[in-house]
Formats: sequence, C-alpha cells, structure tokens
Amino acid sequence: MPRLSFGQFIVSAAIELKNGDVFPGVAEVTVAGDEVNVLPVNVFMLDRLLTIPGMDTNRLLTRYTQTVENYPIAWTLNVLIDKENAKRSAPIPDADMKDMQAVMEMMNALLLLKKGRLS
Repeated sequence: MPRLSFGQFIVSAAIELKNGDVFPGVAEVTVAGDEVNVLPVNVFMLDRLLTIPGMDTNRLLTRYTQTVENYPIAWTLNVLIDKENAKRSAPIPDADMKDMQAVMEMMNALLLLKKGRLS
C-alpha cells in the first residue's frame, strides 16, 4: 500500500478471535504522510459480514465457534505498507462487549419494570 500525503484504503486483514481462530476481515487504513491509522471494520463469517466491535458479532462468533464469549481480539493486515518490512498488527481494544450487554439487559429490565411487565 502506498504512502501518500493522504489516502484511505479498505484492505484485507486477518482477525484473531479470543479462542485463537483466525477469520478473514477488512480494515480501514488511513495514510497521512508518516502517520498510519488502522481500524478493523469487519470480520467475515460464512455468508455474513460482521461489524467490529459488536454485540451481535460476538454472539454469532460465540455460537459458530461453540466457544464461550468468543470475540475479535486482534488484527493483522494482509498487505505491507510502503517502506515497511512487516505486516502491521495490534490488539482490538474494547472488543469484549459483555459489560455493554449486561448494561443493555439491565436497561431493558428497568423498562419492563416501569411498564409493569416484570415483577
């Protein structure tokens, strides 16, 4: 991938899951001179394009791999950036969304209590 004064690319990436499996995915790479920013965007599962991070993504990956609480934890670009000798990789922060899911479930329970449907 070329280094430009400014460029944005969607490139192939390998997405590592918590259980060690690696799935194909894509990342958005923004190049601005010497600065390079990589954002993993999607992971592919069979016929689905899953968003990173995402509660539905984590739920579907957990079900598909039959692994408890499985979710994307790291990415590796499948391309080299001009003048670099190694493929870039990094962890995916905040991919474990179980805390967010717990908050959503609590909010739904509170709404049901407010409507008088939960006792």
